Amino acid sequence: MQSRNRVRPASRHKGFSLLEVLVAFSIMAMSLAVLYQSVGTSVRGVSQAEQRVKAVLLAESLLSQYETVPEEGLDLGGEFGALTWRLSSTPVPVDIEAPLWALHRIDAEVFTDAGRSRVFALSTLRPVRQDVQ
Repeated sequence: MQSRNRVRPASRHKGFSLLEVLVAFSIMAMSLAVLYQSVGTSVRGVSQAEQRVKAVLLAESLLSQYETVPEEGLDLGGEFGALTWRLSSTPVPVDIEAPLWALHRIDAEVFTDAGRSRVFALSTLRPVRQDVQ
């Protein structure tokens, strides 16, 4: 009779091999790198959009302060937070023989990086201020 205490052949161990674990970690690392890069890009995009909205609001606010322009024109500048702004005006030639009023074009420009890169520019026409006598 055969012995019941027979040695069984070594069965495969259950679990993952080192190679499988390394491949899984590599895939996970690449996936996380792509995710991190896309989140970083999104954050930069939101930051740039926020800065552009601030620039637009600043330019609109500057232009709304002047319903009329002094006869000598405007040449102003300043800072608002991280933004630098410039407001200037130039006379607009009119092709009418006797115009009722002279016009100036007002340009509002908003910059970042200490005035090196322009974020936004807005222009409008305003009449020259008439002195009441």
